[in-house]
Amino acid sequence: MAAPMVRMLRRRIINISAINNHSRYVSSGEQIWGSNQDQKKSPTKVISYRMFMNKRQNEASRSVLVKINNKHNAETVCRQLKDVGGVSNAFLYKNILLVEFEKQDSVKKVLSNLGIAPPPSNPTTLPLESRLLMSTDRDSNSKLYMRKGVNIQHEQNHQKLDAQKLNEFKSVSEQMEFLHSTQKLSEFGLRFGFFASSVIEEFLSPTFYRCKIEPFGSCVNGFGSQTSDLDLGIYTVSRKKKSGFNVEFMHSNEYNLGRIHKLLREFLPFLSNLYYVRHARVPIIKCNLGLMDVTCDLSDSNLSGSKMSELLYLYSQLDPRAPPLASIIKVWAYHQGVTKSGPGSWPSNFMLLMMVIFFLQSKSTLPSISTIAAALGKKNNVSPVNLSFSLTNIERFVSNDNRHQTLEELLVEFFEFYLKFDFKSKGFSLITGEQLDNVNNSAMYIENPFVTGHNIATNVKLRNLMIMKDRMESSLKDLKSLDMGIIPLVCGETNVKNRTKENVLNMASLYTVVSETDSENSDSNNLTDEMYTDKVTNMDTNTSDESNLTSDINTPTTESNLTKDQLLERNSV
Repeated sequence: MAAPMVRMLRRRIINISAINNHSRYVSSGEQIWGSNQDQKKSPTKVISYRMFMNKRQNEASRSVLVKINNKHNAETVCRQLKDVGGVSNAFLYKNILLVEFEKQDSVKKVLSNLGIAPPPSNPTTLPLESRLLMSTDRDSNSKLYMRKGVNIQHEQNHQKLDAQKLNEFKSVSEQMEFLHSTQKLSEFGLRFGFFASSVIEEFLSPTFYRCKIEPFGSCVNGFGSQTSDLDLGIYTVSRKKKSGFNVEFMHSNEYNLGRIHKLLREFLPFLSNLYYVRHARVPIIKCNLGLMDVTCDLSDSNLSGSKMSELLYLYSQLDPRAPPLASIIKVWAYHQGVTKSGPGSWPSNFMLLMMVIFFLQSKSTLPSISTIAAALGKKNNVSPVNLSFSLTNIERFVSNDNRHQTLEELLVEFFEFYLKFDFKSKGFSLITGEQLDNVNNSAMYIENPFVTGHNIATNVKLRNLMIMKDRMESSLKDLKSLDMGIIPLVCGETNVKNRTKENVLNMASLYTVVSETDSENSDSNNLTDEMYTDKVTNMDTNTSDESNLTSDINTPTTESNLTKDQLLERNSV
């Protein structure tokens, strides 16, 4: 009797900890995800998007990053920094130590007492002033005399999917919560993104008056993962005229980003592989943050991107089930060959996120943008870009009618919802929360929430849409028949012929030891020859009047005779 009770208590602890992980930045005693009785006592309040951004930017301004040669010296470095001023938090990732002080004056004291030791290879080089420091490893044994140290949080490397670990959980919802906890953006990753933006801002602000660098996108919207890129926007903080003078502007035909690219390339050593993508629809500076091996995109005044982040952050607070549901869908799509790294004719992760949001809107668990505008007293024709989604009191948007559903139920219904969705004639809009006519006859039509009438899924081809629906159908069968939860969806081979629980689990165990490079180059997570041939045959026989859709695919009548590798090579972008 004792053993089952221990297992039951262990499952309850897992569920409670998973729910607490979703309650990010929620005020104490004011959980969004509570009972109806609790929500009647007081309004549901959260830290708004702007308050969240200010809080994180303030933390970043009080932080320094130290590169150490030995992990064992982290405590020594923290002790040395603590002698300067109080330390609030310290995070260790590989040989990088991110330290947050209690007061910003402590950062100034550290910078004022830095040693200057030019590298022997170039003794005439000039030092750069920044909060990127290097430990000299002097007094490496002084940690033996430390009386009261700093609690250093050790950041683990990106965790691979472990089928055996997933198999230990008793329910699909627990598996999904665990997967989300291993895939979501960590506290260190979030802090590093804000720290990097603050360092770049400090470097540019003396030259560019009132320049502001802010993260946007997956880093701040509540749906980020450990593999997400860092998106940064350059903004000029507006200021009312207080005198009879104005600042001088650059007089140059060259784009501002071009000038900034040259400055960053020459004077910020922690940025590598910088190149200026000038002729893109949205020009960006692309670079790599060498300390973390994170790709960074720097753009100029990306207002729509910032507003989208604000909206998605609000959605992540309104329904804490949305981030883990989106996380499993992204992992599922990549493993099943629905999406791939880089752009192409397949749905992107952003499109999948839009599909998750619209699915929850259709269940009335998330409000449409029009509903938010009406609750704020705005007119129906107001542009979403002009709306403020930085809200604290969200009680008016919270509906508890469908909040009783588990993550497992939502995952099943998500697949069923889009298997029945008529992509040929319909699209959907987050603005109205309703379906739209597919006026462009695209394979997929997803209206841009901030550009009315613009389809963000124009790149998706009919073949890739059919692959997605095929994978949804097979995954739905696996969920209902194999009694393994999400393991066959996110681990192992997708084309196991005899799909028993033992076979899938054995293949999944082999998958977990394959390197990431091998798994990315493998064709095992794509549609099999037989399945793809059946799909092409069905499309050719049942959609003879869809020449306007299939013309973009350029599919010849002899396609069924091609091998899978030939099909993938010809249809890849």
